[in-house]
Amino acid sequence: MKNIKQYIVILLIGLQIFIVSSCKKVETEPRDWIQADLVWDEKDKNATVAGFFLNSVYTFIPNGFNRIEGDYLDAAAGDAIPSRTNTTIEYFNNGRISTL
Repeated sequence: MKNIKQYIVILLIGLQIFIVSSCKKVETEPRDWIQADLVWDEKDKNATVAGFFLNSVYTFIPNGFNRIEGDYLDAAAGDAIPSRTNTTIEYFNNGRISTL
């Protein structure tokens, strides 16, 4: 019984040494982040990675600029003209929306 306990203790110590010594290189930045030198790489002739990067910028635009059926609020104020016809903004500008 004493021999088995010594064997288990030695095995656990060896396992701990193996686990701790296996991590020699620490990852300072996550590998899934795209580095700037990869995005603007001159070897990427079609600018594929740059296109992915720039397309992902549009996901960070806040909501609220097009609250009324996708039209800009400037079109409701008269600063802009809506490009689509028969929209709520056009009805608002023409006075076809009533408060009742």
